Amino acid sequence: MLRSNEDSVPADLSALLEPVRLTGLDVDLIESGDPIPIPLRPAVYRIVQEALTNALKHAAASKVVVTVRHDGAGVTLEVVDDGPGAPQPAGGSGRGLAGMAERVQALGGTLSTQHLTPAGFRVLAQLPVQP
Repeated sequence: MLRSNEDSVPADLSALLEPVRLTGLDVDLIESGDPIPIPLRPAVYRIVQEALTNALKHAAASKVVVTVRHDGAGVTLEVVDDGPGAPQPAGGSGRGLAGMAERVQALGGTLSTQHLTPAGFRVLAQLPVQP
């Protein structure tokens, strides 16, 4: 599982993506807009971290696309993998998606997750910038 210290969350997600790429998973990062606002960086980092961990552990994915858009009002974060999903649950605490939802809700945002047809999984988080 990927881990980081909350106090040292980088503004650039590349540091998170490189170790995942070394596993053989093809990961693309698409960013647009202004840099992620400092108060939202830990949440964005953790959501991407959990989504990538899930793709590695559960999805049997070969590719993941991480899209981060900041438009001034907030950050939209989408992580989509192409995996068929694991036939049976892999080990873990089972709190990953619930933890993502709690983190997003605490910031006044929304989170949706869905299995895609014929394969894949999508995590979509919208985080508002607080005035």
